[in-house]
Amino acid sequence: MHLFVVDLSVSLDMLSPIIYLINKKKQKVFFINVNPIQDYNKKNNKLINFLSKNKRFEKIDDNLGNFKFLFFCHLFKFISFFSVRIFKKNLYWLWKKIWISKFYLSEKFIEDIILKKKVKSITILEDLPREKKALFFKIKNKTNIPLIMINGGINTKPSTAEHGLLKPDFYLASNLTKNHKKIKKSSYFKVFGCLRYSNFWINILDKVYEIKKKKNKKFTIGIFTNQSSSFSHEMNNLIKNLKEKNFNIIINSKPREILPFNLTFQSKEISSSETIEYSDVIISHSTSVIVEAIQRERQIIFPNYLKNFYKEEKKSLFQNNPKFFYPNSFENLLKLIRKIQFKKKYFYRKKDFFIKNLVNINNDEIENRYVKFYKQFF
Repeated sequence: MHLFVVDLSVSLDMLSPIIYLINKKKQKVFFINVNPIQDYNKKNNKLINFLSKNKRFEKIDDNLGNFKFLFFCHLFKFISFFSVRIFKKNLYWLWKKIWISKFYLSEKFIEDIILKKKVKSITILEDLPREKKALFFKIKNKTNIPLIMINGGINTKPSTAEHGLLKPDFYLASNLTKNHKKIKKSSYFKVFGCLRYSNFWINILDKVYEIKKKKNKKFTIGIFTNQSSSFSHEMNNLIKNLKEKNFNIIINSKPREILPFNLTFQSKEISSSETIEYSDVIISHSTSVIVEAIQRERQIIFPNYLKNFYKEEKKSLFQNNPKFFYPNSFENLLKLIRKIQFKKKYFYRKKDFFIKNLVNINNDEIENRYVKFYKQFF
């Protein structure tokens, strides 16, 4: 019996393949969403719908006993509904403050569930806000149940992972980078690889999103944007310029926003997997989903000629790599796109070696690695 804690959609993306494997090995998984701003259910989320088909998967945040959380869910829906209509704003500052808080979570409910369901492990994502993280550490200490922390992506940009007093029993890293220099010698630190970007899971995602292999004859550009970045205006202008050239474009935003679904255009977007599969070329900033684009053999362009873009991206894991393109002007970008448009299907040379170094994936081993790890708590 395992408890998986989900907050933003990135945690759902990262934890779903682990949940799927555990369920497949006949182990029960309890799923709890601790973000009342964004509701994940079978109707609005295809991953939840897919996981729910296994009887060993149980979503517990909508349990009637969790009345405190449910009350605030409905309250926040009411606020989000009227915020734009009355204030003509999305009130981002308010939603961020709510998101990082925990006043709407019932410690007693979570503890009771853990004891009643005989939970053997608690899994959270590294990116969980500190207050919520502290709550689960408190619960872990009271119930004496191991807490597992999963790397929140693949560390595409420099940062330093520090846990301070909130040290997990196990930290499962996607890879080993300079970001881990302060914790890599800790006994709880383990490099497991990123299951989210393994071939096994990408094939599953094709079923989840009912993806049909691209047959569309119309050349399509997939663009991943970051609406909270300093270069969002530059990217929006780039998109506008490409549309003026009559290119067919699919836009997807990464990372996912903290706003309620009804206040963001992300609710109307197709999944990252669909965006990549239905595109012929990808224009993007540094985001973990680039790994899936590589797995799906899509050529990738980083528009470094955009001033603010390069300022934020110059230390990225994906910079200065001969496998990718870095145009120095919009005209150069157009030439690259035209070249790709009339070229035969592309294949990355030594792709498996590159992916293994990037996210420590050996497709024959990574699944067993996670299964064996969680089996020890069963």
